[in-house]
Amino acid sequence: MLRFESVCLLLCVALLVVTNAQPSSWTCSDSYYNTRDGCDCDCGAEDPDCYDPTESLFGCSSTGVCVEGVCSSSHSIPSSWSCPDSFYASRDGCDCECGAWDPDCDDPAQSLGLLYCDEIRYDKYCTSTSHQCGDRMKYTRFDRRTLEMEMCDALTPFH
Repeated sequence: MLRFESVCLLLCVALLVVTNAQPSSWTCSDSYYNTRDGCDCDCGAEDPDCYDPTESLFGCSSTGVCVEGVCSSSHSIPSSWSCPDSFYASRDGCDCECGAWDPDCDDPAQSLGLLYCDEIRYDKYCTSTSHQCGDRMKYTRFDRRTLEMEMCDALTPFH
């Protein structure tokens, strides 16, 4: 019979292997895909690294943003935007309290776990009129990579 720790370890390894598998449309080096080495844009498919707002952006101009794996300059950044330009409309989560509305806040998949509120809170939402953090839940968000790692951390009784 497998021990609990062994099952969790096997599950975590399997999740990492599945998570790191490149789609057939990926055109950049395999070593760039989902390795937390930066958001690799214009590579034929969306790099999961692009969901992490702390990752550097590669493959776009200094004023471009990566939208669903494609470099875009079609999102003109409002002059009132006060957060890093690379966060605007970049599918990195709803950036609230940045002086202007982030189009990411329109996407239910990007809207929970708001950035730039006092802390990342799941019971808050960004108001479209004032661009401030509100006090009620509006959407849900599923971040598979974070959830998988949190599940393994929670299931593993030793650290």
